[in-house]
Amino acid sequence: MVTTVRPAREQEAQALHEIAAITFPLACPAHLSAEAIGDFIAEHLSVDAFRAHLANPDHAVLVAVVDDRLLGYALVKLGPPEDPDV
Repeated sequence: MVTTVRPAREQEAQALHEIAAITFPLACPAHLSAEAIGDFIAEHLSVDAFRAHLANPDHAVLVAVVDDRLLGYALVKLGPPEDPDV
């Protein structure tokens, strides 16, 4: 088994969205509704959102790859927060 962590590629935006749609709900507080979680995924973790992250030089998207299969990702936003309340 070969494990690699590397920068994500633009053509992986669909796979990143699919991973996010599975993993993001697992990290949410229990009081959030499925609708609110789905809305967040649709707005912030869509294929287009990942394409925007990948194109933004202030965002780093890393993927964990095991035997050529994407298994996870990390999204790091560099610089000051876009939303000062977060």
